Amino acid sequence: MKGLGSIVTPAFTAGCILVVATTGYAFAQSGKQTVITGTLVSVADRLPPDEVKDIVTEQHFVFTLSGSNQVSESWKRAVIHASAMREGKVLPGPDIERNVTLGSQSGEKVVWTVKGPHRLQQIMEGKQMIRMMDISIDDSNRCAVTVRFLLQQGHTDIINKRFDNGERAHFTLPRVQSASCEIR
Repeated sequence: MKGLGSIVTPAFTAGCILVVATTGYAFAQSGKQTVITGTLVSVADRLPPDEVKDIVTEQHFVFTLSGSNQVSESWKRAVIHASAMREGKVLPGPDIERNVTLGSQSGEKVVWTVKGPHRLQQIMEGKQMIRMMDISIDDSNRCAVTVRFLLQQGHTDIINKRFDNGERAHFTLPRVQSASCEIR
């Protein structure tokens, strides 16, 4: 990988999987659950022919880490764009639920990896993009999350379903506006 803004290869996710013993790490202690909740707000543009600028997506997540290296994910999404915000309309997106084992890839190409004491990384590989989330917890049990979106090699945009009618359309790579998390 050339840098965070570079284009990555489709094999990037597989190469990032680390086999890590989790003994002693704060996230995967035997018999103890850690629940991380948070919000990710991003903005993207729908590209022509039916262009819409500044589509805001707000995603709320709950990650439950068991003491047996299992991660349960729950995502709730809502999409708002500039004209809808003025009218007070929110378009709910599909909810996502999945379970993943730390250090292995799920069928949905999601990998969770322990990166060190108090630090986790989730990589979600889509067809045209990769989302990387780094989560860290300090000694006072405060949570911080950083999120990056990267284009897969050979792509200049992403194809996704429109929330208003379900049809496929071309979009720019999401731009992170804010990301936050907390430990429950």
